[in-house]
Amino acid sequence: GEGGEAQEEPPPGAFHPGVVCAETEALIVGWRYARPASGEERRAAREAGYVPTESYSLCQAAFDRLPPAEQAAFSRIAPPVDPAKLAAAAFLAAAAASRPRNG
Repeated sequence: GEGGEAQEEPPPGAFHPGVVCAETEALIVGWRYARPASGEERRAAREAGYVPTESYSLCQAAFDRLPPAEQAAFSRIAPPVDPAKLAAAAFLAAAAASRPRNG
């Protein structure tokens, strides 16, 4: 790799809200691999009833099946949502809400 900085692995279960893999059609968990979508891909998405996006996104498993020449077109994107942080925030919010108010 260039620059030699090792990117941290995303937390287990971390995901990309609303982004599905173009191959598996499942919500992308972990790394997302994206490249600009072609006009043909956008047209296919519209015909399938999807909202066409500017990027063609794959999950790790689908990306791993591509030949290296195709992989080279993709950039790797870390997931924005960490379920552990979400759970902690929800837990803290619930704890705060259930605390008896002295007054």
